[in-house]
Order: sequence, then structure tokens, then C-alpha cells
Amino acid sequence: MRLGSVLAAAIVAIIVGVAAYMAGLSGAQTKTVTVEKTIAPQATTITVEKTQVVTSTVTQAPRRSALEEMLLNGTFARRCVLCGMDTAEAVHMGVSAVVEFSTGVHARTDDIGCIFRMAILPAEKWPFIKKLIGSNVTTAEEVRKYLGDVKEVLVPDYGAHMRGTESYIDAKKAFYVILQDRKTPMGDCVFAFSSREEAAKYNSTVYTYDQMLQLYKEVMQKTGMPRPMWCRGAGHMHGG
Repeated sequence: MRLGSVLAAAIVAIIVGVAAYMAGLSGAQTKTVTVEKTIAPQATTITVEKTQVVTSTVTQAPRRSALEEMLLNGTFARRCVLCGMDTAEAVHMGVSAVVEFSTGVHARTDDIGCIFRMAILPAEKWPFIKKLIGSNVTTAEEVRKYLGDVKEVLVPDYGAHMRGTESYIDAKKAFYVILQDRKTPMGDCVFAFSSREEAAKYNSTVYTYDQMLQLYKEVMQKTGMPRPMWCRGAGHMHGG
């Protein structure tokens, strides 16, 4: 028994020693690991200033054609829409008609005779308009667009004019006479009156609008142009 106890004690001692030895080896292998934490530097905020460019768009009005400018600046109140001559003399003589077009445009003529030429010829063939088209100032399309058709024609009552007053009447309701000794700017010598009776005081041969228009058509057939030039010495009148 005693021997067994000794052996047991010896075995225990050996086990304890081995354990202690193993513990020592374990401690020798222990390493301290240092973990370094990298701290990012404080972020710097960069402010970028943006300049907003405001673009201003200027809308330009559509460019007017030359013909439209002429209508707006009163050219056709100063110059005959048919022949292009200055209308001042015709107004002074009481033979300048006022023409209203379907577009609302108003124009003047240089002679009573011009209204009959206008009735026979299309606007593109009126001497003044034809000249503008030929020189590329305007086109036939623009003439139709900005002038349109003749809507109404008013002629000055020559009887009223001779009494010192101005009165205009519908050309188709007026009465006409030819006074060869009273030269008019275009050489027609045609005068308009509000009544047949007053017209007859100046010439016993009185014409209605339709009868006068027929005379112009006959001249057109004979000469190729509705220019009768009935005034004595009409060859010295200005052309058109």
C-alpha cells in the first residue's frame, strides 16, 4: 500500500510538472499585437461659387417689305398709286380721287382719269406698281397681300370745289364731263359732279361712271393703253 501511495504521488508530481512546463511554453509564445488606428484628417470643405449667366433673348419684329413701309409712311397719299406722280397739284385742282382697298389701305390718284385706268388694268400693271416690281422693290404677291382689291373710290365734287368747299362722292354714283380747256395733271380733263344738272352747266355731254369707263376701254382697244389725253396740249402733261 505504501509503495502504491508513493507511486501515485510520483505520478501526480509528474503530471503537475508537465502541466507547469506546458504552461511556461504557452506563456513564452504569447505576443502582444498593437493595432494602430489610422484617423483620417478632418475633411476640408471646398465651396465652389457658380456664376449664373442669364441670357436675354431680344425678339425683333419681322422686317417689313418696302411696299409695306411705303403704305405705312404715307407714300400713296402723296404719290398716285397708279402713276406715281405727286398728288398735290391734283388735290389743288379738285381732281384727286381717294381709293380704299380691301386691306384698309387708302391712297390718292393724280387725276380722275386714273380711277378708270385702275378699273381696267390689274394692279401689277399700274405704271407705278409695275415700276416697283420691275426694280425689285416689291413683288406681285406683296401687292396683292398689302393692297388687295379696290373696295371703294371717292371722287371730289368739282362743283363744290369751285364753290370753295371739298366734298367727295362715290365714283360710281357721280356724273362726269370732259373739259378740254382745263388741263389736269395726266391730260384727261375729266371732272366729277354729284348731280347731272350741275355737270351739265359745264358741258352738255354728261357721262355716268359706266359710260365713262366704256370710253376708256375704247381708247385701250385703239391704243393699247387707257390714256385718252383729251386735254388740249395734253402732250405736255407729265407721263405715267
